[in-house]
Amino acid sequence: MRIVFCMSHMIMGGVEKVLCQYLSEFVKYKDIECTVLCKQKIRDSYFIDFFKEKNIRYIDGIFLKKRRFFLSKWFCKIHNFLMKRRIVKILDQFDVVFDFFNFCCATEMKNVKKTKIGWFHGSFMLFSEKPKSLWFSEYDKIVCLSDSFKDDFKKAFPDYAHKITRLYNPIDVQFVRQEAEKENKIFDTSVPYFIAVQRVDEDKDVATVICAFQIFSEKNKRVRLYVVGKGPELSAMKELAKDNPNIIFTGQVNNVYGGIKNAQALILSSTTTVGEGLPNVLLEAQAVGTLAISSDVKSGPAEIVMNGEAGVLFEPHNYKQLAQIMEDVIQHKNKYQSKIDCATQNLNRFDAKRIVQDLLSQIELLKKEKEQVL
Repeated sequence: MRIVFCMSHMIMGGVEKVLCQYLSEFVKYKDIECTVLCKQKIRDSYFIDFFKEKNIRYIDGIFLKKRRFFLSKWFCKIHNFLMKRRIVKILDQFDVVFDFFNFCCATEMKNVKKTKIGWFHGSFMLFSEKPKSLWFSEYDKIVCLSDSFKDDFKKAFPDYAHKITRLYNPIDVQFVRQEAEKENKIFDTSVPYFIAVQRVDEDKDVATVICAFQIFSEKNKRVRLYVVGKGPELSAMKELAKDNPNIIFTGQVNNVYGGIKNAQALILSSTTTVGEGLPNVLLEAQAVGTLAISSDVKSGPAEIVMNGEAGVLFEPHNYKQLAQIMEDVIQHKNKYQSKIDCATQNLNRFDAKRIVQDLLSQIELLKKEKEQVL
């Protein structure tokens, strides 16, 4: 079986990490051949090396970026229009098409005749803002990442309720734990610290974490905060934190698992307007036995931490409440052990092998349904 994953672009983020996890599982099957089609040029060496190591073919740079110059703008527009036709021809070479990056190839899917599965990696808040219902008929299945998203979808689009399926993001727990044991000199484990791992852009809410830590650190001078990630808001966040030497920005770290493992807790804060799909960083914290703290935004965080039984939720944008939680974790860490234990006991929900087998079973059912129609 030949499978292609469609991506709009590839920068280090949650969707890309999930893609790599799926690919890592699929390459274990001798009868499955995987290809990645990316509209933009892949420039990150991490992904280029990953594809080479796994012997995965990729097709990239199909679309041109728009330029400011008048002639360049029109050239790109014409070029990209013609490339849409090329994408259809490429996709029809495969048995199964995964439109993996939030329906990034929706306009091309109408002319693709193979089994088509679309993914949405965001929260339902973001999903419901755009008229994606126009695209649903082009897909055999639509994948969401949480049960709460699935329920909201069925209520909003009852005509397509039969197409929606929930697949949790897969995680290889054993791999994460092994990587966490590797030496890492970026994080100073001689002092206690919290860690935030996320893109630093307008869709996230890193400012809440920083403001909370500013309050917390007034009484806790020895505790540090590591902010791991990069993005267009990085300079603004550094400016916000410039007077606190205990807030450390590391930039992108390829193996952050050891840093997460040795932290007092991992903190994820997100905006209410965008929310989260199923943030893998919370799963990674649970995999290495670290307390996961998250803002309670749609759609996935509450499901990961089991509404507070397997982690801690705080009101979105409420940095004062987050500061109090951080204080309590430092002063009374033992009382959170039951939440960590609960998270560990329920990690099998996200087991990569189990999720991929579920996906393959659904593909086989789709094939049989198509054969019956024909």
